[in-house]
Parts: sequence; structure tokens; C-alpha cells
Amino acid sequence: VLQRYHGQPVEVPASRYRDHIAWLQTHDVAASESFWRERLQALDEPTRLASALPAPDAGTGHATCRTSLDADALARLQRSAASQHLTLNTLLQAAWVIVLQRYTGRRAVAFGATVAGRPAALPGAEAMLGLFINTLPVIQAPSPDQAVADWLQALQAENLALREHEHVPLYEIQRWAGQGGQALFDSILVFENYPVDAALRQREQNGLKLGEVSHAATTNYPLTLVISAGAT
Repeated sequence: VLQRYHGQPVEVPASRYRDHIAWLQTHDVAASESFWRERLQALDEPTRLASALPAPDAGTGHATCRTSLDADALARLQRSAASQHLTLNTLLQAAWVIVLQRYTGRRAVAFGATVAGRPAALPGAEAMLGLFINTLPVIQAPSPDQAVADWLQALQAENLALREHEHVPLYEIQRWAGQGGQALFDSILVFENYPVDAALRQREQNGLKLGEVSHAATTNYPLTLVISAGAT
């Protein structure tokens, strides 16, 4: 839209969403099923954080709670992650795993993580228009005697392995779990590390001014944790 606004030509994507559909038809479904069944073996039962918390006061609808870290605190987290060759997303996922373990009393826990769903093996996937985003279970069961550094490295490796199977629909994974198709988790973690504000302000030309960017999203989960790594 901004390219059009500034009179700049817009390239037509070389690939179309139908190419993605065709790619899915050639993917090894058995390999993806084997991958997810192996992960699901560690989960004895769905992770329900809402059931482990005190019942809320009477009321309906959704509420939003916002908090922020100052620049120094964010920098410390980023340095800590970098010193162990980890992404900030891995560090935050690990923290959420510990929260779920302590509140539910379960060693093996699961939460949902949003993924882009654009296959790296599909040429032109990044420029395609279409619905790719997916929510997948992150299943972890760290033990008390496991070194934290080792677990964090394993968690990051698991996230990388998941990318090969992130196109699998969540309903299929729930069916393979043998839990009657019911949800495996009631909380999801969304990590945003793309500075949307900065990217848009780079497009300010010809008198066009953009204000603060904000968005609100409602999911079907009791708790949606959205983390933005951009400056505020």
C-alpha cells in the first residue's frame, strides 16, 4: 500500500498460494505424523493453566494486561541469551514452561506457539499472499537434575526441528495425541521481534506521517501471552 502511495512500482509475486497447496500434496505426511507422535508421548494429559488457578470473579469477556521492561532489562535478557547462543524467544519459552510446571504441578507441560508456517523449502514462500500462520504445541518436561544450559539448548534445537513440520494442522496433532481431539493446552505464547513501528516510519515520505502502531487480537484460548521485543 505504501509503495503505491509513493508512486513506486509493486512487483508481482512470482509464486502463488496454489504453489503452497501443491507443495503440501508432495510432503511426507507419515514423517510429520511420526515426528509429532514422538513428542506427544511425553504429555500425559492436556496442560490446563486455567484449572490450576483460583476461579475468577463473576464476569465475562476478555481483559488485557500490559506491562513493559525498560531498555536496560531488555538488554540484559538479550545479552544473557546471546552469551549462550540462544534466541530471546527460547529464553522466554523456557520461563513459561517453568511457570506452567509450578502452577499445574506437572512435569510435562504444553503451550501453543504461533509459527509463520511458510516453508523454507518452498521458493517464494515469503512473498506469497495467503493464510500460512499456525499454532503448534511446544511440549517440554525438564527434570530438576538437568543442567539449565543443556535444557535451553535442547529447547532451541526442538524449535528448529519443529520448522520442518510446522505446516501440520493443529487438529491433526490433537487427533494423534489420543485425547479425543480435545485441546492440548489453554495458553499460547506469541513472540514478535519485527519492529513494525520502525519499518513503517522508514516509509514516511511526501508529508505522510504515521502514528504509534498498535493492534489487538482475540483468540479462543483463555490466556494469550504476546511478547514484543521492539522498543516502546
